[in-house]
Amino acid sequence: MNDKIKELAEQASKEAFPINSIAFMEKFAELIVRECMITIALEGQKIAQSMPVVDVTNYVEMSHLNGMIDAAMAYSEKIKKHFGVGE
Repeated sequence: MNDKIKELAEQASKEAFPINSIAFMEKFAELIVRECMITIALEGQKIAQSMPVVDVTNYVEMSHLNGMIDAAMAYSEKIKKHFGVGE
């Protein structure tokens, strides 16, 4: 098992006990979904930061950059909604 999964299972066990309960499984699943959302958002930021310097007077370049960031955030939001994860 991946170290991150172990970490999330441990975190879920601190918040929902016993570990064979539905509450634990729901918390563990929620933590995994949140981790996916964070990963997508961070990847969007990395892409934006790796782009060459954008000429802020160039609307096309700014639109492209903003579009990538918006897409990453939208996918993160879609995952949250798909799995019914609350704020």
